[in-house]
Amino acid sequence: MIHVLYVEDDVIAGKIGMSTLALFEGVKTQLVTTGYDALETYSQGKFDLIIADMGLPDISGTEMVMLLQKRYKNLPPVVAVTAHIDTKIAPPVPPEGVARVYAKPLTFELANEILCMYADYRK
Repeated sequence: MIHVLYVEDDVIAGKIGMSTLALFEGVKTQLVTTGYDALETYSQGKFDLIIADMGLPDISGTEMVMLLQKRYKNLPPVVAVTAHIDTKIAPPVPPEGVARVYAKPLTFELANEILCMYADYRK
């Protein structure tokens, strides 16, 4: 079982992401809508992967990752799925602590790529 913390403030994107991740057997996902909710939720559970929007309403996804890094030594992989990039200009450079940055939406193909990356990380 892979436990995913999914941080997404946009209601529609959150529903799409949750529906997409539900298609994968062995994936259990918990959705939160703010960076501070992510910090609180992470402290209460065991997560294997964090998929996060970078443009959150309270703190940025980058700030959220930095706070998690300060509080926990062994963070799981963090992957950003955000609308705040333009992949046509140049490949996005992930902020510190973020494994990869992808453009929204969280499609089946993208979720599959992220979950495969996680599987490689676990090896």
